[in-house]
Amino acid sequence: RLIAQTGERVQYADGDQSNLDYHSQSDAAGIIPLNPDNPLDDGYVYVVNSEEGDGQGGVYGLYFDKDGNVADYKVLLTDTTDNCGGGLTPWNTWVSCEEYEDGQCWQVDPVSGDAQKTKLGGNGGRYESVAVDNTNTMNPVFFTTEDDEEGAMRRFVANGNGWNALHSDGDESFLRIIDDNKYEWTTDEDAARESAAQYYRNSEGVQHHEGKLYFMAKKDLKLIILDLENMSYEMET
Repeated sequence: RLIAQTGERVQYADGDQSNLDYHSQSDAAGIIPLNPDNPLDDGYVYVVNSEEGDGQGGVYGLYFDKDGNVADYKVLLTDTTDNCGGGLTPWNTWVSCEEYEDGQCWQVDPVSGDAQKTKLGGNGGRYESVAVDNTNTMNPVFFTTEDDEEGAMRRFVANGNGWNALHSDGDESFLRIIDDNKYEWTTDEDAARESAAQYYRNSEGVQHHEGKLYFMAKKDLKLIILDLENMSYEMET
């Protein structure tokens, strides 16, 4: 089933079509229910990045009804660059990461249409993906990877839950691997970048699951697994 094609209008199930052509350079994507309280009855949105450069990137939404029929296609974020990876939040928004020297991480709500730069990107970097540990719902912890040889894993502990949590002050730290088994979260970004260059160059995909954080270091073809409770780690190649 062909749903959409770059450079062509999106055809809707009701016979109408989109006002804009389907975007180019699709990359990371997520599925967000239109009504989280009743997801089976109100459809969903396929939220997807466009990794175009030079301010031509962004985020788009392809909207489906509850039966999987295409109902709408919208632009959700514009004027960004190299939107590569990202991740979903516990409150059903999408974080889109720009992967260039001065990139940022943007929160996008496909229901309200709001889009705003978050605190996750600090002063800028080649950001790739985001994962969240929502064990403590009032202080969710976000982890952001950076696709750079000295790209330190960023950890942001938010104050509160919901949209504003990513736009308010929180506690920021960085991953520093200490030895063959232990690691720490440090506020010394330079030390963390030295650690990244030694242990986890060019980190990309990241996922939190049952108290552990999994992420890939593509330069060295490594899977790093952090045990978030006992502050130990292991690597697989």
